[in-house]
Amino acid sequence: MQEYKYKAINLQGKVIKGTLFCNSKNELIVELKSKKYFLIKYSTLKYIFINRNRKVTNKELYIFSKQMAYMMDSGFNICESLNILCDKFQKTMRKNIKLIEKEVENGNSLHKSMELCGDEIPHFFKNMIYIGEESGNLSGVFRNLADYYRSEWKIKEKIKNASTYPIVVFIFTIIVLMFLVSKVIPKFVDTLNSLGGKLPEITQIIMNISLFMRQNFPIIFIFIGLQYFILKKILKTKKVRIKVDRFKFKIPFIRKIYMNKITLRFSNVIFILLKSGIDIVKAMYIASEVLDNLYAEECVMKIVEGLKNGKSFRKGFENSDIFTKGAKSMFIMAEECGNMEEIMSNICELYSEEFKDDLKRIINLVEPCMIILLAIFVGTIIISSILPMINIMNSI
Repeated sequence: MQEYKYKAINLQGKVIKGTLFCNSKNELIVELKSKKYFLIKYSTLKYIFINRNRKVTNKELYIFSKQMAYMMDSGFNICESLNILCDKFQKTMRKNIKLIEKEVENGNSLHKSMELCGDEIPHFFKNMIYIGEESGNLSGVFRNLADYYRSEWKIKEKIKNASTYPIVVFIFTIIVLMFLVSKVIPKFVDTLNSLGGKLPEITQIIMNISLFMRQNFPIIFIFIGLQYFILKKILKTKKVRIKVDRFKFKIPFIRKIYMNKITLRFSNVIFILLKSGIDIVKAMYIASEVLDNLYAEECVMKIVEGLKNGKSFRKGFENSDIFTKGAKSMFIMAEECGNMEEIMSNICELYSEEFKDDLKRIINLVEPCMIILLAIFVGTIIISSILPMINIMNSI
């Protein structure tokens, strides 16, 4: 289905401009005629600088879900709600809402209409809409989705904020190093050579590295680019992804933080699904798909298969290595108490706070480390700059 930009005229002679999703020019003409518009000219919208397969963000899904729940509770039908929301978004989300609205108007269900959006809308979101339509509680599901995607959006924002400082310091360090090596040190070297002095060993090493990089910059740039694309391709293969995802649970310092993140996401999804009326086995199956870790997904699926084969809930979680001991105890307690929904809600709150504390600890550790790293690099360059000056003084 293609997005068309059109210019048309109505029965009163007023020029109308807009966009529509249609399969062909003929369908566009029929669609406009049904509105009593007559096509003057049209063009197909081509996304040159915008990636058409860009996934909808968690923030957009949060706003969309919250607004849909609010409007449906206020008595608006799905088509009216989508029509109102369309102008509140840009690019990918706006395009998808227009497509969904058109399909719903043609008599398709909301879930079936969303399936046409492909991977741009998460599979979990579409599954939840299907559950909402089947249970007749679509507005309630939208409220649950709003809570979930708000939580996911806030977590990502915290991670971005935590990584901003190290990235800025690293970029600043590279700029300072490049300036010193390319502009400052060569002047001292030229002066020293003119006086017949000898370069200190550390200065000579830095100058050789600088000269090599300047002379071979295009080759180095191409080599790094090729390595990046090759690595990206390799990491996309399932075997490698499972190994990498498993390794994330083995890294000494990151291990506990990553487990807390997986526990938070898993418990959050389970809580939303239980709240929507889904049984625990099916809820765990759906939750495994949104963990964003293939190894964790396999581990959860093993627990699900064990439950289907008659194994106990306790044994399944005890054999798993993707959750902390505390998390496993709480999951087992939730099942044995028979109050899964409430305890899952408590687990979400507990691990949300714990994950926030983890991020604060990372920031507090990374900041001094980056300053020390900056001091080492810049200090080395400054020393290599001062040494030629000392030799110049000795030569005089």
